[in-house]
Amino acid sequence: MTQTLLFGAGIALGYLLRYWSPVGRAVSWARCQERGSAAWWLAQPVLAVAVVALFVGHPRRSRRNVRSWRVEPPLAAPRLDPEWLDKRRAP
Repeated sequence: MTQTLLFGAGIALGYLLRYWSPVGRAVSWARCQERGSAAWWLAQPVLAVAVVALFVGHPRRSRRNVRSWRVEPPLAAPRLDPEWLDKRRAP
């Protein structure tokens, strides 16, 4: 029973955080601060944490990964049967 309640509370909390989007609001606030003001200096750690989160969540692809599509053989184009429509119409 406790696990079910914790699971339901986790789903509700996740939904609320997704709907409210506190991270997006914080980054939006930080981006709108006037340069050189006291609020701008307070916004710099917020933006730094956002940049670190992007690097952790979406790491840069390696060169080997970027070039891997060139190594894989391309797929051959499918060959079309000229009598395909006649075969399809036949009962």
